[in-house]
Amino acid sequence: MVFMDQFSKFTKCYPVKDQKLETIINIIEEKFLNETGIPETILTDNGGQFVTQRWKDYAVQVGFGIRRTSPYNPQANPVERVMRELGRVIRTYFHDRQTQWDKIIERFEKTMNNTEHFSTGSVPTTLHPEIDEKLEIDPRIQPEEERQIDMEEKRREVVQHLERKAATRKTQTDKHGAAKDLEPGDGVWIRLHRRSDASRKTTRKIHKVYDGPYKVREIIRKNAYLIEDLEGSSLRVFNARQLRPHREPKLKNPEAVPEEAEGAINVIRVIPEIKLKYPIHTDRETPKEENKIISSKRNGIIKKKIPEDQTKEKENQNSTRKGT
Repeated sequence: MVFMDQFSKFTKCYPVKDQKLETIINIIEEKFLNETGIPETILTDNGGQFVTQRWKDYAVQVGFGIRRTSPYNPQANPVERVMRELGRVIRTYFHDRQTQWDKIIERFEKTMNNTEHFSTGSVPTTLHPEIDEKLEIDPRIQPEEERQIDMEEKRREVVQHLERKAATRKTQTDKHGAAKDLEPGDGVWIRLHRRSDASRKTTRKIHKVYDGPYKVREIIRKNAYLIEDLEGSSLRVFNARQLRPHREPKLKNPEAVPEEAEGAINVIRVIPEIKLKYPIHTDRETPKEENKIISSKRNGIIKKKIPEDQTKEKENQNSTRKGT
């Protein structure tokens, strides 16, 4: 189980045996809150544990807000990047000891918290002086002591660094086309995420990609919209990447089919005229060039093809000789 401060990128990791909600709540109460304090808001994915009333009641009881990322949009949750890195480390060091992977969690956590983060340009532990979590390293490779600076100045530097990195990411994203801003009442289609099912003899490749139309009911935040059906019933929040603007069909009655098109499909294949270097002759016609004597050598025997007019002339000569 991974927690990360979205500002400083300070990370806490806890191995758990299962992903049940009660297990998560016990970890938060017994470890996370005691080590870091009560956060202002906790952002989670759309796991079944975090959409229950029990989770909402617990958040109110402790005193923190809750938010969830939009479905099928893991980019909105920065913890996903830490999870991928943690998985890579576990595969590297414990692929042959898969029941002991939890032994590296503490070392991984301290390494992450004492390494300069790309987005902030700072080491996470320097932004949390109240937390004593120093990485024990060999004295021979310890860096020189950093100069002590005012914490407010350090935080201002982090904010400026984050803004520059965010602008860089936006520039890269806009190269692939910026998402169109939607307004309440706009028609949209929702991207489907269906899987292949052998028992039903269906394959994902030929399922519909989008379903709709639906309408935008409310703008939750940038690129996040609450969607409702045409009867006004709310569905859920979707990211703009999962939505496609609705366009009215150009045909007034798209179900109408022209009579000449019913029951059959006429296919016309146009073959372009090709000019050949040599003319094509049918079986009934023999070109004059073929009347010449043609010799071929097969198995040491020379065979000659005699034209038809010469063959008839020889037959007439033989019949005359026989008559005489």
